[in-house]
Amino acid sequence: MAEAQEITQIEMEDLLCNELHFPREVRGVKINPLNMSTKTLVYGKPFRFGKHKVSLRVYSTILKGGGHSRLKGEGSIKVAMVIRMPDGTINGLCKDKRVHRVKGWRANLTKRVHSVIDSFCKMKPCTNPTCGLPMNLRHGSNGPFLGCTGYPNCKGTQSCHE
Repeated sequence: MAEAQEITQIEMEDLLCNELHFPREVRGVKINPLNMSTKTLVYGKPFRFGKHKVSLRVYSTILKGGGHSRLKGEGSIKVAMVIRMPDGTINGLCKDKRVHRVKGWRANLTKRVHSVIDSFCKMKPCTNPTCGLPMNLRHGSNGPFLGCTGYPNCKGTQSCHE
């Protein structure tokens, strides 16, 4: 098993802002209710899907006050593309495997970010013309299909074979 590596907030921001061109701001901070000594920093890079604003998010857990990651535990880095729905909720559009805090984390995180962007770029708009939200792969009793991310407000679907 690979040895855990401490990652500072400065190192994370160097990669995200200088190499992956994220804005120089933390989009949010979530305090972990199960472990009050940690917080999750949320970095966001804006994208568009038609008329809809979406965000590529990177979630990184660090120790409060220390500005660096934990060496062990649930401190992996997560990457996801999300959309804020009209009701204010945030829906996930696509994500990739988490990035472990080990040697080579910078290359691994860069790969995950590009993988999520590639998946997002392949998404199709909803078949409902008034909606226009992205469609995600779903699995139903009749097999896989594309379903609107706006479900249950929008019930747009499309066969995967079209």
